[in-house]
Amino acid sequence: MKKTKQKDLILIIDDSPNNLEIAGNILESAGYDVIPVSNGYNALQILSKIQPELILLDIMMPDMDGNEICKKIKQMENIRDIPVIFLTALSETEDITKAFHSGGVDYITKPFIKEEFLVRVKNHIELYHSKKKVVEYMKRINQELKRASEYIASLLPQPLRHQNVSADFFFKPSIDLGGDVLGYHFIDDDHLAMYLIDVSGHGVGAALHSVSVINSIRFQNLPNTDFKSPKAVLTALNKIYQMSGHNNHFFTLWYGCLNIKTYELVFSSAGHPPAILITKNNVSNFLSVDNFIIGGTLNYDYLDKSVKLNSGDSLYIFSDGAFELKKNDSEYSDIEDLRHFLLNYRDDNSSELALLYNYHLSNFEDKILPDDLSIMKISLKS
Repeated sequence: MKKTKQKDLILIIDDSPNNLEIAGNILESAGYDVIPVSNGYNALQILSKIQPELILLDIMMPDMDGNEICKKIKQMENIRDIPVIFLTALSETEDITKAFHSGGVDYITKPFIKEEFLVRVKNHIELYHSKKKVVEYMKRINQELKRASEYIASLLPQPLRHQNVSADFFFKPSIDLGGDVLGYHFIDDDHLAMYLIDVSGHGVGAALHSVSVINSIRFQNLPNTDFKSPKAVLTALNKIYQMSGHNNHFFTLWYGCLNIKTYELVFSSAGHPPAILITKNNVSNFLSVDNFIIGGTLNYDYLDKSVKLNSGDSLYIFSDGAFELKKNDSEYSDIEDLRHFLLNYRDDNSSELALLYNYHLSNFEDKILPDDLSIMKISLKS
């Protein structure tokens, strides 16, 4: 059985019985359902129970005029988005500006011209329905982003506590959900892998791509790959995750392998910000390799480097969201600012990681960061 389309409902508020009858007849003959109301008090009571698609509101009424009624409507959470069209006489044009300021979207002059009256009503109802569809769509998108964010969070490792090394991190996805993800795991008893991935773009697509990449690393399912060799890992990832086969997503990556007995670190990076190494004596160095992004070109020869670490050293691995943020209305921070911050606030409890987030957050009035903030700290124990 074919479902009957529900008629759009219009509430008319006018103290003139003649205007209510004329407007009601025009609208009903055009296929709308109509509720006529003669004063604002009754209208507000009705609006607390129903939600019409449109409100037609006379400006000049006793007791409570149209502007006051409209302001009250816009204060009611469940109906504030319903469009209000004011009804006005030609002599009341000076009140039209005030009507718009109170929340009206349009006006119709009296006496009504049927064709113009119906066109304006039709246009605003269609616009209202379109806006509702957009709102519902955005709700679904936000729900998907929330679920994807929760899934990303479920993949993050637990803080690591080992007799020779510890690992901590701070991860806060942006409201749009970027493509950051991080992790660390033992390859064998002596070697700890650590990695941070930043996929291009935002949204569910970028997040799912980052999930696929990190699973390739943490489950060590790259064919014929020595995971103790960063350049081998980057080369294998680049072969599998070419942009042309993954919706034009590329990613940057910092990957390291630490021998927890000798403290030798072999590392590489692909288009990624350098890691920051801070020694026990508070001397800092950048650790980076000048390699191309992952997924940009197929036959790229990735390189890696090695460095000897010492007990008491701290290694910070992060994405650009940890430092490319505004400091004030005219300045943006850079990696040097991050380096100085870590030098000043490093402590044994890794509280500087959350402190960094709160520091950046203080520079945004809406308390929302524009990008994921991901930072990992590897500490070598004395």
